[in-house]
Amino acid sequence: PAPAPLLDEALRRVRGRSALRARREELAGVTFLERAARRERWPSASMAGNYYLKRVGFQEDIKWDVTFLASMPLYLGGGISARVAQAGNRTRAAEWRLKGAERLAESEVRRAHARLEAELLRGRALTLATELAEKNAKAQAEDYKLGVVTNLDVLGALTSLQDVRLDLERSRFDAAFYRAELEAAVGGPEQR
Repeated sequence: PAPAPLLDEALRRVRGRSALRARREELAGVTFLERAARRERWPSASMAGNYYLKRVGFQEDIKWDVTFLASMPLYLGGGISARVAQAGNRTRAAEWRLKGAERLAESEVRRAHARLEAELLRGRALTLATELAEKNAKAQAEDYKLGVVTNLDVLGALTSLQDVRLDLERSRFDAAFYRAELEAAVGGPEQR
């Protein structure tokens, strides 16, 4: 089987995971709302204009008008301060949720990578064990022909060979499963 991807590469890819992107977007949104809440203390100015095609009455000669409006929030009973504090708390909560999601994602990647690495090492050991079990079975069969060992020894060697082959196949299946688990932990296949 192919070697496991590098852990650093997997940790780099996990940053693009959709759950983490959503948390970053949430943080950007609440940060924007916090800035908007802070700006409620700023004075505001607006302007509006109208053009009239036809007017009746004493304003008949006036074809247009402009309205200027300026406001300054002097005292609103602590409402702005409360909204600013609440928005700040939401921002900090979103930051902590993002950090927690990042730590959880990295932990999942590290765990999946470690499991894959261990299973690949186990697979290599079982491949070597299979080769040795095959050599042992052949040697037992040759010794049986010479009358050195009994039929039970040969059958034991063949059973041992079959067990090791089954363990090797199970290890290959588990390695493929852990590879898929790692791929899911980093957020899916890499986009090219």
